[in-house]
Amino acid sequence: MRTTNHAHAGELDSRASRQTAVLVNVAKIALLAALAPPVIAGIAERATRIAGPGEAASIVAMTVSAGAGAAVLGALILGIACDAGTQSHRTRWLWVAVGAAVGTAGLLTAAAGDTTPALLGGWTLAQLGYSGAMAVLRTVLVSVERTHRRRGAVVVVVAAYGGLAIPLLLLIALPGRAWAVTLGLAAAALLIPLAVLVLFPPARRGSPLATAPEPPRTHDRGSAAPPVPAPGPSSFLRSGLSPIRVLALQFLSGSVIAALVAYHPLDLHARAGSGDFPVSASSWAAIAAILGLVAATGVLYRRPEALGSPRLIVALAGVLLAASLVLRTLSPSPAWIAAAAALSGTAVGLNNSALLSAALETAPERRHGSYIGAFSAAGALGQVAGPLAGLAVVRAATHGAALDGGYSALFLVLAAVAALCSAAAVIPDPRPRPGRRATALARPAGALRAGPEDPAP
Repeated sequence: MRTTNHAHAGELDSRASRQTAVLVNVAKIALLAALAPPVIAGIAERATRIAGPGEAASIVAMTVSAGAGAAVLGALILGIACDAGTQSHRTRWLWVAVGAAVGTAGLLTAAAGDTTPALLGGWTLAQLGYSGAMAVLRTVLVSVERTHRRRGAVVVVVAAYGGLAIPLLLLIALPGRAWAVTLGLAAAALLIPLAVLVLFPPARRGSPLATAPEPPRTHDRGSAAPPVPAPGPSSFLRSGLSPIRVLALQFLSGSVIAALVAYHPLDLHARAGSGDFPVSASSWAAIAAILGLVAATGVLYRRPEALGSPRLIVALAGVLLAASLVLRTLSPSPAWIAAAAALSGTAVGLNNSALLSAALETAPERRHGSYIGAFSAAGALGQVAGPLAGLAVVRAATHGAALDGGYSALFLVLAAVAALCSAAAVIPDPRPRPGRRATALARPAGALRAGPEDPAP
């Protein structure tokens, strides 16, 4: 009788697991959509109205920088907060609602005020809340079934780019109403976690808000630690990444991607000479990059078991990204630049999906929120560091009288960092010493993850 009940519970858990993955991605898309209009137009428009064109750039830079710092803090704070208490799904969705409420209050402040402190403080608060909410949403994915978790990681990545279509279409339909669009999307972002809390009571059988089960223990505290196997080359390349290495790769790759996105249009303008800004070439390159990303994530969504080898995926992504940056530097025409952009998009899709999936599967037991918060903060920190480091490279190259504004030198440096990420993914971990630490490091990827294990795909 006990066996039958266990099997039935596993079936219910599978349905709840799928629902959870879907809800997480819908909520993530809503949060990203609410933040997009201010970035695209709202902050610049408000800064121009406050101080005029001459001082607007300084206000925009200050606002964006403060928001980026707040995003790092928000991910860390709410990540730590959701580790407290019962760590149930309901508690974590409550923290998502808290983060969304804080972020919505920030957007209201920025939209309502016509002063620099209102814009600066409102955007900082918005980034603090929404970044924290998105970190908690990633934490919720930790305890779903492996296939749903891996597919959820892929959808989170593609949604970060594809989800921008919603605010872009609204801004096209409602020009000059960036803040009104933002507040409408913010209301939706807040209603989603509130609706989840109301519509899915944890007491209901198969509810996505049921308390996540405790992870199976590998051995008792008093028992002897199992021996650490010595994997061969093939099994090593298909093994998981250590938690520290995942964070380092998240920061480094995020820095490269952020610098590429920041200086891509300026490079095209420098190539065009003194003419008009090449909007068409920039748009086609962006479309090519998105198509490459969608193609890569589509393959991983259909074959989620491939994410069980994050070393191989991240190493391949690093090689592709480095190759695309070199190709871009040598590209003689916009068509070749678009091809390089498509290759970059493919690399970003592979890299971001593999790293998020690896983070979800290696999150330490009882510290899921803290670790996923640190993972989110590492990505946000890379988005700040990448453009700043890129600016230093461009200025150094320009001082040497570079004819293209220094952007070729920048992209070659970024290619070298991408190659470094590829090498870092496949460098073996140091052999652990015998004892408790060796036991922890010997556990396979996902062994510390809470949640039911799904059948083999």
